[in-house]
Amino acid sequence: MTSTNAIIAHWQESFKEIQCYQDDDVNGVIQRLLLDKQFVASIKLLFSSVDEEILGQITQLSNARSIETVQRWVEKNIFPLVANSYDSLSVVGLTDLDPTKSYVFVSNHRDIVMDALLLNRVLRAHNFSTANCAIGDNLLTHPSANDLALLNRCFKVFRSIKSPRAILKAMKTQAAYIQYLRFNKQENIWIAQKEGRAKDNVDKTNPALIKMLGLAKPKHLSTAEYLSELTIVPISFSYEWDPCDVDKARELSALEDNAEYTKEKLDDFIATKKGIEGNKGRIHIHFGQEINALDDDPQVHKLVATKIDQSIKNGYLNYPVNYAAYKKIHGTLKEHEGYTKQEINNAHKMLEKRLENESDDIAKKVYHAYAQTLA
Repeated sequence: MTSTNAIIAHWQESFKEIQCYQDDDVNGVIQRLLLDKQFVASIKLLFSSVDEEILGQITQLSNARSIETVQRWVEKNIFPLVANSYDSLSVVGLTDLDPTKSYVFVSNHRDIVMDALLLNRVLRAHNFSTANCAIGDNLLTHPSANDLALLNRCFKVFRSIKSPRAILKAMKTQAAYIQYLRFNKQENIWIAQKEGRAKDNVDKTNPALIKMLGLAKPKHLSTAEYLSELTIVPISFSYEWDPCDVDKARELSALEDNAEYTKEKLDDFIATKKGIEGNKGRIHIHFGQEINALDDDPQVHKLVATKIDQSIKNGYLNYPVNYAAYKKIHGTLKEHEGYTKQEINNAHKMLEKRLENESDDIAKKVYHAYAQTLA
C-alpha cells in the first residue's frame, strides 16, 4: 500500500462514525433492506402515492453495487412522486459554476428532505456530481432511515451530544471529513447554514459553522486562505408554500412556553412526510457566487457568515403569499414587481383559510414567518 493510500485508509477509519456508505458497502446494505419488512412499510408510510408497481421495482436494486446506481433508481422511481407536490422548479446561477470543480454549498434550510433532494436533482440535471449532504443524527435513529440516508451520500452531524469536549471532537471530525471530500475526493458538499430548519424563516448563518469548517485548515494556510480554497457557494431555497408552516409555529410556541421542550421522534417523521407530499406551489433555487479572496482577519468566520446571509437574501424569490403576510402585519403593501394585487389578495385568502382554526398566536407566527423574507 502506498503512503497516500495508507493516509486515506486512516482517514476513512477516523470518519467511520459519520461517513456515507461507500460503493463496497452498497450491495450488502441493499440486501439487508430488502429482507427488512419494516423497510417497505416505511416507504408506504412516507409516500402515500407509492403503488405496488414501484414497490415491486425495489428488487431491481438487488444487483446495485454503487451509490450512483442507487441515486439513479431514486431519481427514476421516487422523484416523480415528489415532483407532484410542487407546481414548478426554477434555477438561477448554477450555469455560472463549473461542473468539473467541487464546491461547499451552504444554504438556508426550509425542509428536512426536500432541500437536499432538490439540490441533487438540479445538480444532476446540469451535469454536476451530486452533493454529500450533512444530516442530523437525530433523523437517523431508525435503521432503515439511516441506511437510506447513507446510501444517498448523506453524512452525519452529531446533534445528540452535549459535552463541550465531545462537541469539539465531533466538529473536528466533521471539518476533516469535509476537507477530505472536497480536496481528496473532489466531491460537492451541502450543509445548512445553521442547525435545523429555520422555523421563523430568519435565514442567519451560524458563524460557528464557518469556524467548524476552518478547524481542518493545514498549518501553512491562514483560516482566510483555507476558507477561500473551499469554494463556498451560498444557495437560497425559496418555497412558495411551506407544508409545515403551522407545525413550525406550534413548535416555536411550545419552546416559548417551555424552554425544555423536545420534539418526539414521530414529529420528525411527520414533518418529513408533510414536506415531501404537501403542496409547495412554486420552488426557486438560487446559486450565489463563490466566496473567495478573503482578507486575513481574526473575525473572518463572521465575515463569511455575513456574505452567505447577503447572498441568500439577495437570491430569495418572494411570492404573493410573502407580500400578503407582510401587508397583514404592517398594514401596507410592500413595493413589489411581477405580481398583481389580485394574486396577492388570493394568496391572503388562502393563508386565512389555512389558519382559520388556529389560535391568534399561531396565526401571528405563521404570518411573521412568511413576511420575514421581506424584512
